Amino acid sequence: MDNHSRSAMRYSNDRLKVRRMFLIMVKMVFFTGPLVFAQETEIFRSIGLELNVDPTPVIADAAGLVDVNHDGWLDLYPGAGMLINQGVTNFTLQPFAIDTSVLDAECRFADFDNDGWIDAYATVQTYARDFLFHNTGGGKFIEVAESMGISYTGSKFTLACGLADFNNDGWVDILVGSHIIAGEGSGIWLWKNEGGKKFVNVADQMHANVPSGYCGAAWADIDNDGDQDFFGAGHRSGDVLLRNDGDKFVNITEVTKTSAVGVVGSSRSGSWGDYNNDGRLDLYNCDDEKFNRLYRNDGDNVPWPDVAKELNVSNLDPTGWNFDKSATATWGDYDNDGDLDLAVLSMGGLYTQGSENRLYRNDGAAGFTEVAHSTPLADQGQTHYAGTFGDVDNDGDLDLYIGVGPSKIAPSLGGSMDMLFENLIGQQNNWLEFRLTGVQSNRSAIGARIRCVSAAHPLQIREVHSGHGYNSMAPLTQHFGFGRDTVVDSVIIRWPSGVVDRFVAVPVNQILDIREGTSTGIARKIVMPERISLQGNYPNPFNAQTVIRFSLPELERVTLKVSDLLGRKVRTLVDDRMLSGEQQVRWDGRDDSHRPVATGVYLVQLTVAGTSQTHQMTLLK
Repeated sequence: MDNHSRSAMRYSNDRLKVRRMFLIMVKMVFFTGPLVFAQETEIFRSIGLELNVDPTPVIADAAGLVDVNHDGWLDLYPGAGMLINQGVTNFTLQPFAIDTSVLDAECRFADFDNDGWIDAYATVQTYARDFLFHNTGGGKFIEVAESMGISYTGSKFTLACGLADFNNDGWVDILVGSHIIAGEGSGIWLWKNEGGKKFVNVADQMHANVPSGYCGAAWADIDNDGDQDFFGAGHRSGDVLLRNDGDKFVNITEVTKTSAVGVVGSSRSGSWGDYNNDGRLDLYNCDDEKFNRLYRNDGDNVPWPDVAKELNVSNLDPTGWNFDKSATATWGDYDNDGDLDLAVLSMGGLYTQGSENRLYRNDGAAGFTEVAHSTPLADQGQTHYAGTFGDVDNDGDLDLYIGVGPSKIAPSLGGSMDMLFENLIGQQNNWLEFRLTGVQSNRSAIGARIRCVSAAHPLQIREVHSGHGYNSMAPLTQHFGFGRDTVVDSVIIRWPSGVVDRFVAVPVNQILDIREGTSTGIARKIVMPERISLQGNYPNPFNAQTVIRFSLPELERVTLKVSDLLGRKVRTLVDDRMLSGEQQVRWDGRDDSHRPVATGVYLVQLTVAGTSQTHQMTLLK
């Protein structure tokens, strides 16, 4: 085992020491009771945080998991501000810099300006424009939408949102869908990212502006050609599937009929995942008027069949007659056995008392088995709009975060509680987790695809997406289960830029931080540094922006500052814990107030554990 593997294993084992059982309620007060994930347990621990003392809080029905402060721990997005994961047993509220009661609201996360910090985009149903939040460092956000060119005229009533680098130019773009079915304000806005400086709507130019009433948006490479295609969930207007042909999008829902989507019901969302491990991403479609659908991606064999009823994931109730209305489904290998399981969240509190959440265990060719029934995970009577799998405690198995709709929708419930369930069984099997950083590609690595091969699992794929389902944000970290396999024979990462990294003989049960272009093409090559080192910046001299490079042997608290030659601080780039390994931070030639600085020589200072290193940089304009 090399130094990187030992470091990653040590990182993971430290988190095992703080393994915990907790249920978090982030919209009301404390709750106590026995908690389970897929089975009863006598060990539990719960904590709660009251976000709003108003008995009818206006809080978005959202659930997201994302590391906004770059400390290696997934933070929670409950629909208002962020709950920062402290790495122990508590979360602290970090509010956004605006009145978050207006967020109602899809929220997607990605590093829009490639500066190393995860930013956020939020749709707002009843307002004239959406919000773009710039992460200034450490998970602190300021709102910058209008200054970045994102503005509307008239009422747009936006709801659906999906992030992807649709043109693979290294910058994350934004697609927004209106909830209005027809008329002024309906359609799609495709905000092309112009180098992290502004956004321009190119929906008409790219033939992407398809009028519909969108409730959910989900990007994925459905034809394995290296670019991101788009699924829009049409709420009472028919779903839309757009194939990305590079220079334009082609509506394959109505034109080529390459998919069975387009059913007019009350479609809420779509979630992509390769449930049968055939190397193609399949689509689970939630509908709150008709049965949910699972479209098996058969490639060029069209139309794609709906196999939901055949595989027992069509949201039929135990009697086989009624169905649970649902808005969101999330894929994840919760038992680490090498195939994707499925959690489907019920909207029962809004529509039908007695409906419940479903957790479908993937049994391979035998289909899926529902395992949440009669457990607290089913949670009958609540309104669950959003949810996602994610390894919140860094112990190698997937936990489940569920967002519950605001109490104004279901006042009889006496409040609204978000829930976070710790996975108690996943560690029975082996696993790997990947945290990717793009270099030529967008820094968040959205659109990157990972392919793993092991002895008992000849093919598994994961693709980095920003968002899925309805108001849900899955982690950018990608998780694999491998059952009893102790070594992964091959890992292939295809980045949006076209760069391909290959690694062989990768030991399981570790968290891997992989930067684009770090392999030789034939062997695993991730070497952990033995000491702290500030390598300098490239290019130097530079115009517009430069990349500062440094390395850390361990998880450390890092301060990275830019000053002038008189020692006056210009910009704090990093003031937070960072993971071990090679690190890159961009500086765009702006100060802490985001004002451009003058041509000249500047000093970048790296401080770790009381030790500092300094390097000169030259900015030319």
